[in-house]
Amino acid sequence: MPVTQHYEGQSRLESLGRLSTKHDRHQRHDSLLSYRANSRTTSRSSSTESTHRCTVRTYDNRFSERVAAFRDREYPQLNGTNLAQLIIVIVLAHMSQAEFISTPGARWSVCIEESLYAKSLVRVYAADLIGNLYGNPHSENTPAAAAGQRVEQVREKALRFFNADPKEWDLIFTANATASIKLVGECMHDYATSNNTPLWYGFHRDAHTSLVGVREMASNHRCFTSDAQVEDWINGRGIGGAEPGQLGLFAFPGQSNMTGRRLPLAWCGRIRRNVYKAPVYTLLDAAALASTAELDLSDPTTTPDFVALSFYKIFGMPDIGALIVHKAAKHVLMKRRFFGGGTVDVVVAVDGSWHTGKETLHDRLEAGTLPFHEIIALGHAIDVHDRLYGPDPMKFISNHTSRLGKLVFDGLSTLRHSNGEPMVEIYNESGTVYGDSSRQGATIAFSVRDVSGQLVTHKDVEVAANREGIFVRSGSLCNPGGMATYLKWQGDDLRRAHAAGYRCGNVEMQTVYGKATGVVRVSIGPMNTAADIHAFIDFIERHYFDHQPIRQPSPPMLLKDNDREAHSIRAVTHPTKDTRPISSRRPIGATKPIDDRQRWAGDWEMALAIRTHLQAAAQKP
Repeated sequence: MPVTQHYEGQSRLESLGRLSTKHDRHQRHDSLLSYRANSRTTSRSSSTESTHRCTVRTYDNRFSERVAAFRDREYPQLNGTNLAQLIIVIVLAHMSQAEFISTPGARWSVCIEESLYAKSLVRVYAADLIGNLYGNPHSENTPAAAAGQRVEQVREKALRFFNADPKEWDLIFTANATASIKLVGECMHDYATSNNTPLWYGFHRDAHTSLVGVREMASNHRCFTSDAQVEDWINGRGIGGAEPGQLGLFAFPGQSNMTGRRLPLAWCGRIRRNVYKAPVYTLLDAAALASTAELDLSDPTTTPDFVALSFYKIFGMPDIGALIVHKAAKHVLMKRRFFGGGTVDVVVAVDGSWHTGKETLHDRLEAGTLPFHEIIALGHAIDVHDRLYGPDPMKFISNHTSRLGKLVFDGLSTLRHSNGEPMVEIYNESGTVYGDSSRQGATIAFSVRDVSGQLVTHKDVEVAANREGIFVRSGSLCNPGGMATYLKWQGDDLRRAHAAGYRCGNVEMQTVYGKATGVVRVSIGPMNTAADIHAFIDFIERHYFDHQPIRQPSPPMLLKDNDREAHSIRAVTHPTKDTRPISSRRPIGATKPIDDRQRWAGDWEMALAIRTHLQAAAQKP
């Protein structure tokens, strides 16, 4: 590979000979065109081997070689002794990180849909802070002026990273993507209120929880349960959406944070051109998309009005986000009622209640002292990303991670038990094409099945992975629409599950009434290589090939309202500290107390019944 000064991934192949033994092993793995499970016991027959062998298709090793050339040096935090060469993050949301941070022999690695921060980024950032003095940009002294100047330089650099012309776009620094989404919701609510106009809100089924939450600020809302529904709405000139006299906002993720499916960005321009019944603005949640894809905002006629994202998911640090706003739509954000330090020109507080806000959008919305040290780190992060991954870093990362995502899919989808049953169930849309970065990201959601086809719960996968130093998290992924769709949860089912004690993040209730409450997700970052994929698939196969079903006692039946009188439990409650216990019969799953004096909750009662049932079953031989 020729020498270049543009980025380190294209250094001479001869330099690979000087890499560590770990790199040598990575290269030997990367040279494999197929994966063969080396951990099978000799007792398995050759016919059995051919049944469950995982075949990984050809992969262009040049991408892995470029990353391997600097990975050990730039990402030393990945070199835990028990990592088994696995840097993939298997993300399963809503589990405590502390469980894994203290794992002996391994260090905390990457998190959901984000890059790790490079060592050279930490060094250059530290050198900057040591060599310079920065102060609150709201002041006028020399350190404050230096910080203010750097903030504006980084603001423009960040816009250009997404090919957004600063003349057409503005960038508001926020805490994270969720804060950006919330800011849009609050501003549009206040704008609609100031004009005595109802706010209509539409969102796609694949939306992150934060997008779903905006519905609480709207007068009415609609969840589009498929791409086809969105297409019908657009082609129907807005029928089924905002009515005349209303203000509309349509939000969707650029990439599902559950399945990795990438949604049509062309919707934004088409909505702007075709939806006539009421003005409808578009909000793109780019948090998952921007981490491994090129987000191009160069054509404002086809781009969204608002873009929410988190920078740590792209660069590993800093821990800040941004709201990128097309200036043609900024007027709907200028009526925010709340104001804070730095967002106003004049405030009357004693003899009245009047104020006037700043003229510039980012000045008006960035309330309080900016995290200027974090913003300075962002400038360095963009430079380091260019140096490591090339002059067009996100294009390289998109191609690289897309190919690795296809390796994961090919590997998992070909795993079979000796009876021919699949070991893994992958959740995706029909027609999904892995390896096509325009339609699918490097994120895969799946469940493991035992030899009888029964579910191996996500918590079990997490525990097994953790024992090998592979950091795993499990849960519902903060994607309620995706979980309802792929795990077949209806609204009434979720309400009853809540009454039974289920809570988002409750690791003790992995199934309720036979339905899973979470899945496993693999998210690939730019520093991964093909060797990581082989190690991950090897882990799944070694642990779950011909995995025998574990007898799980069934929880109490899910009862309809007219069945509850016949299925109740006897309980004793204590109305007050000084009164005698009250003996009563309580229908299982009831949500209201029998008497206001009784310290009783229906969801606690159902949880108690389930716990008692499980404990009794566990005592059986």
